Amino acid sequence: MHQRALAGAGHAGHHYQHAQGDVDVDVLEVVLPRPVDTSEVAQAYQAYLGVLDEQSAMDFEDVLVSMLAILTHYPDIATQVQRQYRHFTVDEFQDVSPVQFELLRAWLGGRDDVCVVGDPAQTIYSFTGATSTYLEDFDTHFPGARRIDLTHSYRSTPAIVALANAVMQGAARASAVHLDTTLTDGPAVALAECATDQDELRAHRERDRSGVQHHHRHRRDLKNKNEKRK
Repeated sequence: MHQRALAGAGHAGHHYQHAQGDVDVDVLEVVLPRPVDTSEVAQAYQAYLGVLDEQSAMDFEDVLVSMLAILTHYPDIATQVQRQYRHFTVDEFQDVSPVQFELLRAWLGGRDDVCVVGDPAQTIYSFTGATSTYLEDFDTHFPGARRIDLTHSYRSTPAIVALANAVMQGAARASAVHLDTTLTDGPAVALAECATDQDELRAHRERDRSGVQHHHRHRRDLKNKNEKRK
């Protein structure tokens, strides 16, 4: 995955090592692509569709659209699918697209045997057509639905939770929940302002290097203590 993703971006001649998933940190110094005109995007997409046709292939979106068409236009198949699959649980529901939502409705076939989990503040796939409105308006689509707020964090420190609450309060989202944590201690949150994407990448690289060095020192100290005890 790293190889495919980084090959297209180009990394300015920096050394790249791939051994069992490890990547040289210098590969983070990528050359950001130039702005792309919408006409170029359209041409690339048409070429992509042409390749799919030539190879009789389908991508993920084709699978969703085709399944929705089958369930919509072939009632006998829809009935069979609805009998076979009764209960549904959908995670990351804030990133559901219109096609995915309609496919879920087609699978349910008028039933309300569905449980969804999501956070409107974590929508990250809006560029693919996803929207958090399906989550926020869930009780409109499924009247009588019960909402359960999961407000306890079991892995974030108090400093991180407090900062998250402050950010969400500033965003003034009606659906935002106030979080708390079961942890009692942790390092302070470090804020850094970077002028460019390249500066941000370098900052992350240096932080990661420092973290790795600290980890190695900690392991070395533990090893020395254990040897002294022997």
